[in-house]
Amino acid sequence: MEEMGIAFDRLTAPEASQRFPQFRFDEGMEVIYQQDTGLLAASKGASHFCNLARAGGP
Repeated sequence: MEEMGIAFDRLTAPEASQRFPQFRFDEGMEVIYQQDTGLLAASKGASHFCNLARAGGP
């Protein structure tokens, strides 16, 4: 993202917990926050793409 000039914040777990108290971050985690994006559950996205592949995909 740096190479593309996309602004983002790199947060430690305590910094992310302070900014986003509704979420739980494990100690040692690094959080990348980009203001213009949303939240995606990776496991749900991967499951959806697997289902698409099994069905012949778009």
